[in-house]
Amino acid sequence: MSAHLPLRNVMHWNFGPHDKITIDHIDYLDPVPTAQGWALSRAANPGLMEQFTHEQIDGFEGTPGWAYEEDWYLPERTLGRPITIARSMSDVPKKEQALTKWKWEYCTRFLTMEAEGSTNRSDEGMEQAISEIHVRVSAMDIATYRIMPEPTPKRMSKRAVGHGSVKQKTAKNAALANVSKARAGDLLGTRKRPSVRTLRRWLKRLQERGLFPWSLRADFDNCGCRTPQITGKAYEFLRKYGRRYASRKRPTIAELHEAMGREVEAYNQDLPEALRIPCPSRKALAAFIDTLPAFLVHAGRYGLQKAKLRFALVTAGPDVTRPFQRIEIDHWTVNLRMFLTAMGFWDRLSRKVQRELGRMHLCAAMDRATRCFVGLKISATPTSADTLAVLRMMVSDKSAYALGVGAATPWDMRGRPEGIAVDAGLALIADQVRLAVAGLGAYLDVPTGGVPNLRGVIERSFRTVDVKLIAQLAGYTFENILARQGQNPDDWAAHDTEEIAWAVCRWVIDAYHNTPHKGLGGETPRNSWLRQTRNVKVRTPPDANTIRHIFGTQVTRTLNNRGILILGLHYWCPALKDLFLARGIIEVEVKVDPLDLGRISVQIGKEWHVATCEAEGFHKVSVATWVRAADELRRTYANQAHVTKQVVNEALRAIERMSASAEARAGIAFESPTPDEMDRIESEILQGWSLPDIATGQREDKPREGGDPLDEGIPTTGGRAPEPDVPPASSPARLGNFRFKR
Repeated sequence: MSAHLPLRNVMHWNFGPHDKITIDHIDYLDPVPTAQGWALSRAANPGLMEQFTHEQIDGFEGTPGWAYEEDWYLPERTLGRPITIARSMSDVPKKEQALTKWKWEYCTRFLTMEAEGSTNRSDEGMEQAISEIHVRVSAMDIATYRIMPEPTPKRMSKRAVGHGSVKQKTAKNAALANVSKARAGDLLGTRKRPSVRTLRRWLKRLQERGLFPWSLRADFDNCGCRTPQITGKAYEFLRKYGRRYASRKRPTIAELHEAMGREVEAYNQDLPEALRIPCPSRKALAAFIDTLPAFLVHAGRYGLQKAKLRFALVTAGPDVTRPFQRIEIDHWTVNLRMFLTAMGFWDRLSRKVQRELGRMHLCAAMDRATRCFVGLKISATPTSADTLAVLRMMVSDKSAYALGVGAATPWDMRGRPEGIAVDAGLALIADQVRLAVAGLGAYLDVPTGGVPNLRGVIERSFRTVDVKLIAQLAGYTFENILARQGQNPDDWAAHDTEEIAWAVCRWVIDAYHNTPHKGLGGETPRNSWLRQTRNVKVRTPPDANTIRHIFGTQVTRTLNNRGILILGLHYWCPALKDLFLARGIIEVEVKVDPLDLGRISVQIGKEWHVATCEAEGFHKVSVATWVRAADELRRTYANQAHVTKQVVNEALRAIERMSASAEARAGIAFESPTPDEMDRIESEILQGWSLPDIATGQREDKPREGGDPLDEGIPTTGGRAPEPDVPPASSPARLGNFRFKR
């Protein structure tokens, strides 16, 4: 295996005139190409222009201070931003996503028909187009909603019956109900098709705001009257008694409302009928109290010291002309019998295993312009998770995979695609895939079924894998595998796919990419990539925050005075501190990147904020690596006082050394954890364990002057604490060969 990464090609990224580029936490705009790179103007001071070479920009990409927002300053997006706030479909509430995607289908299908010349924007043309689109869209899940049953009279309060609020709430729930939660016998309804006038309004809104699907969100949260209903003297009474809630007498809201009513009545006693004011309701009083800062309320009712203890912050400080214009994705069934026969392994298997041996599926993404593979994923069955993994690989640097398989050439083809072509397979057109493609700013093309020439490149590439890879593997036997792993053939064939993943990955990087290709006029795919990227700049891939936003695993976690705890690690950011001081202990939505635990994204209100891990050294540390290290720390150091920062760093280095090769070899067979699997890891493997404060860098490694020299902790048995090793194969959590079980 190579000891070092192969030399990587310096990418020449393409920036648009409206892009926002962040380098070392400084925002830049108005990119101007130069002979060596780009000239960028500072957003805070447009008169100040700085020049960056292509090598510098390529080096900044992937660092914590790098960010890239395509078309951020586009006039259409600037117009729509204050109204919709959403910057991707992830920002649209889940209850509104189905309706938003339903509108998006009508608009995009109409625009496609209009571009083909089969319709126009006359009333007759649009009416006919809506009828045709309605037939197709009505068959999709997003066109159906669940009708919630009305509550029985016994459950309806007198107030609800009198004001009809139950019917209104039922109607709203019916429009937003989740079809996936419907049971047998539940009533399902179909959305009414839009009128010509409504579709025109959607199209106008979509085109004015840059053709982004989230521009069509219904904005239910912006409905209602925003004009204050309680003003003047009535508001003075409301504010007076609302503030009294934060007093040492600890009055209840009911007591305050009763006292306020008596004072309002006394105030109105000597006034004429026309000048009398109504008493604010109890609900209005409670709403005002809810706007008071939680810290001030607690300090007023229980004292400043108790408030400080409760809110104490614990912190540590089809024709294509350029690369990535069109990417083709498809699944291929791996012929295991041919594969194992070519490798001299099939005859070693028992007949029982030969009969039971299942199939594997390879999901691959290929750049049509250069014929380079830009993403691979191998699994037992084709799923949408495979497609998402391949989408992420195409925008990420894959040098680690080349290192893991000992390749002689790098795998550095990456960029942001303009269009992605797939077939009509469920794993390729799932809602999650459509949202991810939209988040990347690309279009999803589903060619007509039965016409493989529309995706001829990827179809032919699978035949190449079938013939050439199997033939070239004929000289690669399993003698080394058996000697290295000590496994018998039946166990290997029944339980392990890493070697096949290794073989496919190595063949693609070194053999296929460096073999003359007939479709390229005899040029190799890698040389075609190098030549074309020197002449034509590729769309810049998304930054780490955007990747986490699009592909991250979303979970719900509790914010407390330690921040947010995920997989035993604490996360903080200024926005979280402000939220905790205002709201106290609450649940928040969090997105975690399974390949980078250095940062997470937290939803606060309508926006996502980036929170940083309190412990240092977790940039680019994957969930698999950390769970192995954390489980070893938990079992080796039962007393958390012994877990110092040095111990954690040594454990991470040891685990990374032992697992880097395994993870890279398993690379295209690795599966990202689902939200349920994240919960299982915390409850069953980590068992509630979290990284102690001493290991996060909050305290220095050396004893403080005048302190106990044993503060940093030593093993109770004396001597030196054992260095963490890779868990044995008999570990209950099976972390020696970490993988997520579906």
